[in-house]
Amino acid sequence: MKWKALALCVLPVLLAQTALASDPVATFQDARVAHNVCVDGKKGMRIHAKFTVKYGLHVPCKLIAYYHFDDEKGTPLKSRDAAYSDAGGKVSASTRFTPAYDPASYSDLQIFVPYSALNMRKGEQYELKFILKLYDESAKRFFGTSGWYKFHMNVP
Repeated sequence: MKWKALALCVLPVLLAQTALASDPVATFQDARVAHNVCVDGKKGMRIHAKFTVKYGLHVPCKLIAYYHFDDEKGTPLKSRDAAYSDAGGKVSASTRFTPAYDPASYSDLQIFVPYSALNMRKGEQYELKFILKLYDESAKRFFGTSGWYKFHMNVP
């Protein structure tokens, strides 16, 4: 009788841990930016991200960069380019990937955004920042967020 009671107490805990272990978890290690990169005739910036995903084997994912002003409010940049914006019209850029290992380590997953998508006025200077987020496309949820990465931009 004691074993049945113990099994009834332990089973829900084990099931909960199994459910949590099936959701991807991310750890960001670093990111760096290469400026003045040309891709398909467009000049912009390329982000090189380094992170690890656990429990994400064969889960379709996206690495997304969201861009903001480096002001007190962290005001998001607005885009006129649908290819580089989220559903709310805020500047974002992304790349898709699917982990083939568990855990999966990415030492240089890249995202490119053309400067034109940042919607900045020519001849101006800006203090900007971006944040990286990982998105599980199957479960429709975010599962990892980096810290902020700041940069200065002179718009030619």
